[in-house]
Amino acid sequence: MAGAVLEHINDWFTPSSPDVSSRSRNNRFPYHVPVLLKESIHALALKPRGTYVDCTLGDGGHFQAIIDRLGPGATAIGID
Repeated sequence: MAGAVLEHINDWFTPSSPDVSSRSRNNRFPYHVPVLLKESIHALALKPRGTYVDCTLGDGGHFQAIIDRLGPGATAIGID
């Protein structure tokens, strides 16, 4: 479900410049490889039913890793 939510969020955005699609993973959005992902997830000490807000959603790499680790009853909010 979380992956489907992130895909739906991606549908709301459009590229801001013509050259974006030439660098994209799906011809619409720039591809981004999250840096320090493992370290970030470890530092957050995620709780399965916690509430998490990502105010720098971007391409959603860190956010996707967070929601993949959450359980039922958790809340995840992404803001970009």
